[in-house]
Amino acid sequence: MKTADEIVENAKKQMGNMTKAQMKNLSQSEIDRAEKDFQNLKLCLEKDMCSYCDRPVTFFAKSQPCFHWLLSPRGFRKRHFHKLYEIKSYHEINTYLRWISNTEVLLRNINDWVEEKAERKVIEETIKYKKLEWSFSCDKSDLAGHASSDVCNFPHYHFQMKVDGNVVINYGSNHIPFTEYDLFVLKVKEGAVPGLSYQHTHGSGMQKMFDTYSPEELLSLMNTKHATEETGKNQFHLQTLVTSKSGNISGEKIAELQKKNQETGIPMAQLLKDVEDDDLSVLTMIEPGGDIPEIPKRTPKKR
Repeated sequence: MKTADEIVENAKKQMGNMTKAQMKNLSQSEIDRAEKDFQNLKLCLEKDMCSYCDRPVTFFAKSQPCFHWLLSPRGFRKRHFHKLYEIKSYHEINTYLRWISNTEVLLRNINDWVEEKAERKVIEETIKYKKLEWSFSCDKSDLAGHASSDVCNFPHYHFQMKVDGNVVINYGSNHIPFTEYDLFVLKVKEGAVPGLSYQHTHGSGMQKMFDTYSPEELLSLMNTKHATEETGKNQFHLQTLVTSKSGNISGEKIAELQKKNQETGIPMAQLLKDVEDDDLSVLTMIEPGGDIPEIPKRTPKKR
């Protein structure tokens, strides 16, 4: 298999032979194809059908691996998983699960927030759909391959799957090889290929929301008046620090704002910002809330 750097250099040469119009047309055709595939997946899923194999999502045959195996059809076991990842790349599997998740609720069931990712991690995210939860993990040593190992000395990632909160595939079960396509896309994400970017369209998660909206815009979206647990009442967690130069913060004013919060659903952080002045300073930290799936940590193996 080619190295990531070799793949990047080859891509640069190919792009060098393309006009801007050709690159634009190629990009648009990919966007159009993704739109068509997502809408087809969504339509089929509403009928409990798989858009890739044209069979019910409950169908399982160990000789016919398909993406929908990860929806836990009856008969699927950990020992069968290798049949799927041997024919599908990380980015194909990851995109499929992101799409599935976003058919249920947009963005909030995909925890890909970079602030929660450890510095050593290349990939660390969790995707949720109904009773199912899938997590991906890859640190820098995984991407490099463990040179001292005879069984995982190649670029790889780890995968975990839960059903009803129970782990059915654990991180340590497999060292899943990245394909050449995966290595190329990871380089694109790093910005190693000028003129190319990798963006999730229908597979966007919480990171997209933080990238798209300013803190002020996020606060304006957080009206909880009509929100429920199903619609994401706890999608964000707010921490607000209020300071006063004079040292006087009116308890009456705070009580008045709390009453307005209960009546209107406007977050206290927003109401406090509205009364901020030369004396009163308000600082609010916005983080993913309790509705966002938690990323399970990998347990290092004892050596």
